[in-house]
Amino acid sequence: LLDSLKEQRKEDGAITSIGQIIQKWCPGLEAYVSYCSNQIYAKALLEEKKAHDWRFDDFLQRCLESPFSRKLDLWNFLDVPRNRLVKYPLLLKAILKHTPQGHEDRDCLPDVIKQVNNIIQLVDRKTGEANCEFIVSKLDFLEERQRDPFIQKAKSLLCSGILKNNRGTKLHVFLFDTGVLLTRPATRWTSNSSIANSKINATRYQVYREPIPIHQLEVENIKDGEVRMGGSFRSAFSSTDGAKHVFKLSFVDKNLGQSHTLQASDEHDKKQWLQNLNKLSNGHWSASTSGMKVRV
Repeated sequence: LLDSLKEQRKEDGAITSIGQIIQKWCPGLEAYVSYCSNQIYAKALLEEKKAHDWRFDDFLQRCLESPFSRKLDLWNFLDVPRNRLVKYPLLLKAILKHTPQGHEDRDCLPDVIKQVNNIIQLVDRKTGEANCEFIVSKLDFLEERQRDPFIQKAKSLLCSGILKNNRGTKLHVFLFDTGVLLTRPATRWTSNSSIANSKINATRYQVYREPIPIHQLEVENIKDGEVRMGGSFRSAFSSTDGAKHVFKLSFVDKNLGQSHTLQASDEHDKKQWLQNLNKLSNGHWSASTSGMKVRV
């Protein structure tokens, strides 16, 4: 791209047209599809190496402290291509805005912007699928009935994070486009063949209770103070007010599994969860379209 732009540069440094150059270059952006979808595995490998190879971690720390790194760690540089990709449509729209009527770029730039946006959508879809595959590969099922088919069918992860249940237990909850999965983080030690006499502390996720598929999901937004949440023995006597930032997930068919009263860390966290649950029904809190029932 740079060479093509240089060839079009006039003596005064100006380039009168870039539309056709960008149009020829655009298909190369598909390289981002494989790069971005592999990032979750790359980051896991990077963190593993940092945790279990002190020489590698020391080298990265020395780089971080050197002026050339601009105080940015390795992952910041590995993630730069993904961040730049989403800026291309904004840059091209700005160029189109300042392109005068009748200019040849007026004809091709809208098509280029569309092509770039299509590639970004493909990147998002493939990255979402890779994230789902990565999480599924780390699941441990205590019972066979927990292996709901929706888990393998998931194509994107809408939200994930730590929520407390009514007993005060911290659960790592995953909201897929096909349903909700509640887990408890568990540590498993496995041998590392690349490092002599060493073992890797690998995080796994133990599936908790029955997963809830989207067509059975019922969500209830609970107002602050309406329920009390469990926890320590001391907090049961020291707190007189009801819990905040709470919502409830349950099965439409109550015979299929138990409900879960969950507490987010703050108001913003709860809002994010409810917004993403809303996305599953395409913005409509309605049982008629998705099987979801929501009371707010």
